[in-house]
Amino acid sequence: MLALIAALGPGGAWAGAAATPAGDDVEPRIAQWRREALALEHGEGVPRDRARAAALYCEAARLGDAESQFNLGWMYALGRGIERDDAMAGFFFAAAAEQGLAQAQRMRDAVGVRAEHGPDCLRPPVPPIVASIQAPAPEPSAALAEPALPERAPRPIVELVQKMAPGFRVEPGLVLAIMQAESNFDAAAVSPRNAQGLMQLIPDTAARFNVRN
Repeated sequence: MLALIAALGPGGAWAGAAATPAGDDVEPRIAQWRREALALEHGEGVPRDRARAAALYCEAARLGDAESQFNLGWMYALGRGIERDDAMAGFFFAAAAEQGLAQAQRMRDAVGVRAEHGPDCLRPPVPPIVASIQAPAPEPSAALAEPALPERAPRPIVELVQKMAPGFRVEPGLVLAIMQAESNFDAAAVSPRNAQGLMQLIPDTAARFNVRN
């Protein structure tokens, strides 16, 4: 499971739609962000604000929206509201191309370079409960030994992540945050799209990253 999240860390490529949270409200949210970003980027019906447009595209791109990834690639390629960066443009074109967007495939090949990992806006915020797990405490082992509550990560999962994440050069807090957002630490969770487990991996994605458990 951690092999996929390692793609978010140094030296990895972003896994794109594999990180999309389960839930019926996700697609409407993505569509709304994309519409607002398009309007702000081009000043259609609202004052032009390309920095805000880039932020909204990035939110949708983080949730796996290929069109937003492609549009953000263009903003980086042209320096439209954000600093021009061919490598970052290549990163987003490649992310959209992986999902089959034909024009993104052409732009990825045309740019010819790609950043190893995306901007910070692709990383989900660390929820307060994860911050509390990471915060120093007089007796950290005792704190982890407390019975798991609905808002607390179960001790075995915390210990597993703390043991394995450093080997993939990924912050344990990031892994725990994604687990909380994706499955609420339910290893048996299965989404309507058949995303499975703590990280809610789609079977094809799990196979691509050689995830066995």
